[in-house]
Amino acid sequence: GLTLKNTATVSDGEVPGGEDETENPVADRKVEIKKELTSAKRGENTTTGEGLADYKAQVGDVLSYTITVTNEGNTELTGVKVTDSMWVGTEYAIKVNGTDNYAGADGFTIKDGIAVDDSVTITYTYTVQDSDVEAGKIENTAGVYLPGDDEPDPGEEPEPDDEDKVDVDMDDYTINIEPANITIYTGGDGYSGVV
Repeated sequence: GLTLKNTATVSDGEVPGGEDETENPVADRKVEIKKELTSAKRGENTTTGEGLADYKAQVGDVLSYTITVTNEGNTELTGVKVTDSMWVGTEYAIKVNGTDNYAGADGFTIKDGIAVDDSVTITYTYTVQDSDVEAGKIENTAGVYLPGDDEPDPGEEPEPDDEDKVDVDMDDYTINIEPANITIYTGGDGYSGVV
């Protein structure tokens, strides 16, 4: 009899009669957030770079922060939300990629999409308050959230996809007073009216 042999070979993800599987990878949404204190201004003096390692804040100092949100996945990200514990009220002034904007206590949603390996930079300033002295430090946490994640249970806060924290210690304001020699006059010649 006659025997027919039929051999099919698949290589590089290409399926005969179909599409190349490597052209349709599974979407991997991943985002990273980094936060840093970039400068501290006290009067006419500004501290930056390595000088911030020993910096301790005082009331009235103006702190400058930078938040960088980076797309670490393989697909464009849209509707990314950023929160920061410093942002209070409804109109906290920030800059997004250098453009003036506002954030609130509920965060800020980045309007434009973030392409793969691209970043969005948010900057803002904070003036040190009297309340920070009582706390002893300025605790500051930034978080980033991707839309479409599982909703938290009622009464629970959603977990960020990533977060970063920067703490700044307060100056202890300790004042040392050396004892002084004090002479108390209780009366005598030349001191009329002194009790």
